[in-house]
Amino acid sequence: MGNVCCTQSEIAKDAFVTNTLQPNEEQNIHNIASGDEQDIIINSRNDAINFYLSSFVQNDDQNMNQQNVIQVDSSTTEEGEVKISTIQIKQTLFLNNIKMDLDSIKAHYLISNQKYEDHNFLPNINSITANPDQFPISKKVNWKRIEQIISQAEVKVFQGKIEPDDIYQGQLGDCYFLSALSSLAEEPDLISRLFEIVEYNPRGYYIVWLNHDGFWKQVVIDDYFPCLNNLPAFSKSHDNEIWVMILEKAYANLFKSYHNISAGLPELAVSDLTGSPFEWIFTKNVEETWNFIFSKVEDEKVNTKVKYILNAGSNSDPKGGIEVKDNTGIISGHAYAVLDAKVVMSRDGQERILQLRNPWGKGEWQGAWSDKSDKWTPELKKECNLSNKNDGLFWMSIEDFCLKYSSISCNYVYVHNLYNAIKIDFMNQRNYAVINFKSVRNSNNGYIQYHQKDQKNFKNIDDNYDYSQVRMIIFRGTPNNIISYVGQVTSYARNGFIKVNLQNKGEYFAIVQVNWEQSLTRELAISSYTEKEIYFDDKNIQYTDELSFIDDCLAKIPPKKSGEEYVYKNDSQIFRYTNSSFGYFYYVYVNQSTTTTFQEHLTMSKLEHLEICPPYKDSYSFEVELKPQTQKVVKYKILPEGEGNYQYHFKFTNRFILSKEDLIERIIESQSNKKARKIKGVETQVYFYSMFHGDGLAFYYQNDTQHTYYEQLKLALTNLKSEDNLDFTQIVNIKIPPKSGKLLKFKEINEEYKASYKISYAAYFKD
Repeated sequence: MGNVCCTQSEIAKDAFVTNTLQPNEEQNIHNIASGDEQDIIINSRNDAINFYLSSFVQNDDQNMNQQNVIQVDSSTTEEGEVKISTIQIKQTLFLNNIKMDLDSIKAHYLISNQKYEDHNFLPNINSITANPDQFPISKKVNWKRIEQIISQAEVKVFQGKIEPDDIYQGQLGDCYFLSALSSLAEEPDLISRLFEIVEYNPRGYYIVWLNHDGFWKQVVIDDYFPCLNNLPAFSKSHDNEIWVMILEKAYANLFKSYHNISAGLPELAVSDLTGSPFEWIFTKNVEETWNFIFSKVEDEKVNTKVKYILNAGSNSDPKGGIEVKDNTGIISGHAYAVLDAKVVMSRDGQERILQLRNPWGKGEWQGAWSDKSDKWTPELKKECNLSNKNDGLFWMSIEDFCLKYSSISCNYVYVHNLYNAIKIDFMNQRNYAVINFKSVRNSNNGYIQYHQKDQKNFKNIDDNYDYSQVRMIIFRGTPNNIISYVGQVTSYARNGFIKVNLQNKGEYFAIVQVNWEQSLTRELAISSYTEKEIYFDDKNIQYTDELSFIDDCLAKIPPKKSGEEYVYKNDSQIFRYTNSSFGYFYYVYVNQSTTTTFQEHLTMSKLEHLEICPPYKDSYSFEVELKPQTQKVVKYKILPEGEGNYQYHFKFTNRFILSKEDLIERIIESQSNKKARKIKGVETQVYFYSMFHGDGLAFYYQNDTQHTYYEQLKLALTNLKSEDNLDFTQIVNIKIPPKSGKLLKFKEINEEYKASYKISYAAYFKD
């Protein structure tokens, strides 16, 4: 699907510390020693707020390469009727000792009682839309301070408990964002921790945290809100609380207008509110969809570390309508939160049902398992806490869900995970970036993510901006000492992630490659979202066109399926396997033997959308030679015209070149064609072995007597020649001292033809 008002489909695979600050080169954060606390008291004055903004938010593009890992404890203090959350920064987690002069800021706010006005998001039509004709309601709204909408005495940021049904959608198509808020409101702390100011502020500003393009930043807004008929034109809450309005305006502020946040994906919004990674699937397969949802609902009951935030996108209207209700009550192109999944016993037998919520707070499914459905028994109504009212909450079967919804997403929100990020800038058009990082503790679980800049950043600049293909792969060690493979991701999504289990503390590195689909930016962010600290080395990011160590990396990646190695019958310590990663299809040859040299000639009989990489030149044919205890990678670049698809068929011939000692040992062990030599028709204790091997033919004589053995040998060789350049068409004299042996080797001339021999000899002993 494309962007249909509130939901769209996107190929996608994105926490909060409790808050994470974004540093600025000049000044933005006061670094507090672990265990100490600092109260940030802000009173009023526009230039002071703008100073505050410049300290915390501006110069993002210049300073995103700095990073921070911060943990915040919520407490409050009051001065000038403004309640601010107290930020406690643990010095051990804070990488950049960048200080902000808090006393100076306080002094600015104490000068005047003037209310704050955000000069970067003024209360005019430009903050509603850049295209009034495309968004006609923008011509009708007027802006009012919050106390002009709700009496000052009654205004609350939060009124009582934060609840999902606090949220009401207005005249803006941002149901994906409101669905994200309603899902997070199931865990109120996930909402409240975003707020610095938690009570009505007579100075006219509010400060919230949002994750923008992979970096946590504070967003300062004034308390002007667009209205129609003296009521909020867009989202609002019930009663007199304004937390939903504040977050919606802050989100619009990030992307320069309210209109720019129309239409989107709930999983992206949840990520922007939590920093969390996500994945999604289409709902074409009922079993796959049920397993995707039910496994997470069940796991959350026993796993207290994670909150699975599930959201679904309904099918688009076949006639192209926007948010059209069908005859079953489902709104087209609309985002819904998925809250629960149960296996129940109905009158018709065992059934699987889901609970969903419409972020509008009304408008429900009217089919089987709806509030008035006859499928409900009194026992099931009690078990599922069913209430027969139009509150946007409803149940439906998994089968109906898959018919009515096109996709389901899940954000993995770990409340106590630590977040860190670093900017990657490919401004010199380099192909690769190599980022080193450290895990300071063992058993560090979580996610490493990439973040492309959001499409909403460019809505007024270039509507053709699209996400690019990003490849990211992680290894333990350094590029000069690759220890093991961790994981990889390839995606066209805004965000992608690698789930990591970093058992060992120490050094790791990530390789990132982007096939850019646009020319507006060459930046992205890499973040960690882990149980324990991750530190990125922002001083030594390596940008390069070619990776000299790529073969070593590829060889560390195990086959996609175990048992895919082709083990050669002649030597079980030599094997090869094929794999694909990072835009390559490749062969890995491994020779674990200590004595055998291996050679193989491989010929492609069919090849599509693959091109061999240097040092090899012919895509249809290559030769490899592996000395003992070595490995080799032969890479093919997967060509873009195949859109990731490729084909190949091949055949091969090979040789196993054994050392003299190893060959003799194998000949004796195999007892291959062992025969006692005869003298005058009587068998002796001189033994003759013959064996074909990967490199040709070998004869071995073992003289176990106390006499010197002599033999006159003549051979008729087919497709074989002596490695000692002896002419066996004539008689060759063989001499073997007592208690010793002798090896004769013959090399195959042409691998395509059969090799054979005929032998004649005469023998005698002589002391």
